[in-house]
Amino acid sequence: MRMGREWLGREWLGSGSAKGARRAAMCLGIPGRIVSVTPGLDLGQVEVAGVVREINLALLDGPFVPGEYILIHSGFALERMSPERAADALAFFGGD
Repeated sequence: MRMGREWLGREWLGSGSAKGARRAAMCLGIPGRIVSVTPGLDLGQVEVAGVVREINLALLDGPFVPGEYILIHSGFALERMSPERAADALAFFGGD
């Protein structure tokens, strides 16, 4: 028996209001380009919209290559992205 939330694609489905209505909520992931990787650590410098940030890569299998795109949420890399998919997402957000 499943209780609480169920994962559907990238959306969590769970109980909504106190009246038991169902609603879908989605977390926002943003594409970033790997600039460099810190040897011996699961950290990488990743460029997002012209800003370089340190991102935790531990949830993905390495090795990581500079220029590769990843999907980021809350400072963690969640999945690898093709350059085409990253470009589509960035265009949606108004980026390059």
